[in-house]
Amino acid sequence: MNSKLIGVFLALCALCPPSSIVYGAEKYGIISRFAGDVALRRGGEKNFTGLKGKEFLFIGDSLRTGPKSQVAILMTDGSEVKINERSMVTLDKVEDRDSTGVRRWIRSIFMESGQSWLKLLHGKSSQSMAIHSNTAVCAVRGTEAAVSVTPGKKKKIKVKIKKSQLLKQGLEKTKKDLKEAYEKEARAKREAELAKLKKEEDERRRAEEELRKAEEERRRAEEEARKAQEDADKAQKEKDKDVVVEKIVDDQQMVVAVLEGLIEVMNEHGSQNVGAGQVLSMGAGETPPPPEDMKDDDKPKWQEGITVSDDEKENLIKDLEGGATSYTPAGGDDEKPDEKTLNIEVEQEGGSKRKVQMKFRKR
Repeated sequence: MNSKLIGVFLALCALCPPSSIVYGAEKYGIISRFAGDVALRRGGEKNFTGLKGKEFLFIGDSLRTGPKSQVAILMTDGSEVKINERSMVTLDKVEDRDSTGVRRWIRSIFMESGQSWLKLLHGKSSQSMAIHSNTAVCAVRGTEAAVSVTPGKKKKIKVKIKKSQLLKQGLEKTKKDLKEAYEKEARAKREAELAKLKKEEDERRRAEEELRKAEEERRRAEEEARKAQEDADKAQKEKDKDVVVEKIVDDQQMVVAVLEGLIEVMNEHGSQNVGAGQVLSMGAGETPPPPEDMKDDDKPKWQEGITVSDDEKENLIKDLEGGATSYTPAGGDDEKPDEKTLNIEVEQEGGSKRKVQMKFRKR
């Protein structure tokens, strides 16, 4: 990745956390194999549900693995991602730019904890991916690598940042607060109008008091936004300076082991390239250090415990490329290796929809 784009890339990762993605609209991949206790949480939902078979995965979905559990994900271009035991990840996407500067969306994995392994295919222009945590972002292209994230306690770190950037962040926050204040005031006005139509005096007084508080909050938000805008405008006319601010982060440890290709590890403090046969280990708030030569103990081997045949991959990719929105293997965990069930919705005359189940078996 062009070093000039690192700041843009990191900012986009920060502005597009997993919780901000539009869920369910775009396929991410398909679960090709899993073992043990693996749970799936669909984007926008609160609870996890245990996996019973292969599933299509969408942007915003999260996966959680228990002890002695693993899950493998296959994507349409043949790329593979495997998640090891005791892991928690969210499937999302971030905006990136290619070598010519053209903006595009690429798949990403947000790692809260655990271990992931990925293999991207050479010779395919679509082969770009990011793995990010609270510690750093790994920009991946045509690579086989493993990333592990070990969670830790919260800690305070000092970060050097341009004054103009700090003021811009404050301005964006005040604009967001102001928008929320307007929305809260509008809701309070509606409730007050409804209360006037009712005979309950206590309810009317309560609604009027809530409206009064909402109006005060809105006026306060307007004043803060005005001051933030003045500070930002003033900073543009002055010479930009470096300022040091405190930031609370997870004291987690991130380890990147590259088996093939190249990964760029970066955060707000800097970046570092990690090549084949190298490993990099760093903590939150640290500048990415130079990588070291990989030792035998550093080479990940857990991913070899869960494999998918080439024939099965080919069939799964065909399913993934289809228009179906759900995939259910015949019999769940007891499915026959040569049989599967595909569930689709068919639109009928008059606009009504009918669910159709189709079973396929190799001859």
